[in-house]
Amino acid sequence: MKRGLVLLDANEVAPEEYHRRIATVQAALRGQGWSAALIYGDVWRSGDITYLSNLCLYWNEGILAIPAEGPVAFLTKLSPRVHPWMRRTAVVEDLRSGPNLADLVRRWLAPDAIGPVGAVDADFWPAQLWEDVQEAVAPRTVEDAGGLVRRMREAPSASEVALLRQSAAIAHEAVAQALGPGLTAPERAGRAEAAARAAGVEDVYVFCRPVAPGLEAVEVVAEFRGYWTTAARMVGARPPWWPTLSSAWHRAVARLTAGVRPRALAEAVAADGPDGMRVRADLIHHVDLETGGDYRRLGDRDRPVTAGSVVALAVSAVLPDGGRAVLADTFAVEVGGAVPLATRLPAATDI
Repeated sequence: MKRGLVLLDANEVAPEEYHRRIATVQAALRGQGWSAALIYGDVWRSGDITYLSNLCLYWNEGILAIPAEGPVAFLTKLSPRVHPWMRRTAVVEDLRSGPNLADLVRRWLAPDAIGPVGAVDADFWPAQLWEDVQEAVAPRTVEDAGGLVRRMREAPSASEVALLRQSAAIAHEAVAQALGPGLTAPERAGRAEAAARAAGVEDVYVFCRPVAPGLEAVEVVAEFRGYWTTAARMVGARPPWWPTLSSAWHRAVARLTAGVRPRALAEAVAADGPDGMRVRADLIHHVDLETGGDYRRLGDRDRPVTAGSVVALAVSAVLPDGGRAVLADTFAVEVGGAVPLATRLPAATDI
C-alpha cells in the first residue's frame, strides 16, 4: 500500500503536459481504428495510469478509460469517498466507482462507439477481468494494444528528467543515512525509510542485509511523483572478492551508452571470482523499477537502450551461501555514455 505524499504541482509537470500525453494516446487509437483504450492498474503496477493522469492507486485497482475522442474516465473499485482527493491530485474529472470493473467499462463505453477496444499491455491483466471485459464490450472486440503507453514513457521529457533527478537524490540520501558505522540492519532500514518518507516519496523499498562477515548491503528503490529510481552501496570490510566486483562495475558503466543491449551488457560483465562468487549485472529501465523488473517482456533484454533513456544499473556479487552484494545507481544515458542522476553518495566502488 502506498502511503506517501501525492501532489499535483503545475510547477513540476504542467496539466497541459498530461493532456498532451492523453492526446498522443488518442491519436494512436484513431490511427488503429480503435474506439477506446483501457489501461489497467493496481497498487503493484500502475505507472502508465500515473503518467497519463497523476492518479495514484494507493490501494485496490482501476482502469483508465480513454476514448478516441473526448475526456477520459477513471473506473475503480475504490470508494467514492476518495473522489474529491483524486480530483485535487489528478487531471481526471470523470471518476466512477463500483464493485465490478467490467460493469463500469460497459456503462462507460458509448453505445454508438464503433471499432475495437484496445487493452494496453493485455498480457498483464488479471485473466478473469480480461474475460469479463471482452463480454462486457461485445459485440465489439478487445485487442491487445501492447506497450503503447510504456513506449511513450521510455523517452522522458525535460520535466520528467527533473523529477527523476529529485527521485535519485532522495534514494541517494536514504542510502547515505543508512551507512553509518555500528548500526543494526533494522536501524539502517529505519534511517533510510525515514529519510525517504520525509522527502515526500509515494513509495519506498529498503533492503538492508548482511553479505559477508563485517559487510552489509543497503539498497533503496524510491518513487517520487511517480518516478522510480534506485541506489545501493555497501558498508564494512572489503572481502577478497571485492576487486572482481569493482572491476565488473567499471566495465558495466563504461558499456552503458546509447545503443547497448541489456543482454549484451550483462554477458560482458558476468564473471566468476574467488570463494565461488559470481558477478551478475542487470539493466532496468526506470519505468520497470516499479515492479523490480519483474514485468519486463523477454524481448526487452535485446532492445537497444535509446539516447535520452533513464535506466538503473545493478551489479551484484552472488555468494555460494546465498549472500548478495550489490552496487546500483540510476543513470541518464546518451550517445557518449551515461551520467548518474545523483551524486550525494561516493562513487559505488569508493565505499
